[in-house]
Amino acid sequence: MDHGKAQFTVGKPVVFEEYGFLDPADKLAWLGVTANPNETRVSVMSGWQEISLNYTMSNMYWQLGVCGLSFGCSTDDGFTIYLNNTEESIPLVYDDAAAYNKANENL
Repeated sequence: MDHGKAQFTVGKPVVFEEYGFLDPADKLAWLGVTANPNETRVSVMSGWQEISLNYTMSNMYWQLGVCGLSFGCSTDDGFTIYLNNTEESIPLVYDDAAAYNKANENL
């Protein structure tokens, strides 16, 4: 939110980039802590996306993955949103893109 406010002050665009949410299994394995059960990738990241849209900031999450490749799924670092996981990809990829398209209709 601070970046969104700052862009208006200095008159420069801001890109909210490389944000993500570590899946609970990797969070426990890598950091030794558990995720709050009320916090999911969708709930946290969609909140950030909403803030980004409200402040007219572009956003680029980390990272998008696909499955069905010759070797299976693309690399997963614990932050990956897979397109075939519609529970996450619909709100975080497709709905976010649709919201930006709608916001830019009159430009």
